[in-house]
Amino acid sequence: MALAPSSVGKLTKAGHEIRVESSAGVAAGFADADYESAGATIAPDRASIFEGADIVLQVRGAAGNPDHCAADLASARSG
Repeated sequence: MALAPSSVGKLTKAGHEIRVESSAGVAAGFADADYESAGATIAPDRASIFEGADIVLQVRGAAGNPDHCAADLASARSG
């Protein structure tokens, strides 16, 4: 998981909107409820993460994630 719940509060207080893909933190020991209580919104799918995002944090970026690479790149905003 690229972002622990303990970091979410700091980012939301700074005015950032944080979206976390549903169940993305489970392997790291973080439940969706942990992120929600810290101020994040739980997104139902990967596409929802990319919609309107200025920054996307991933553990495995496009080159390290062949299963989702093309879809992730197509979903990213240009610029």
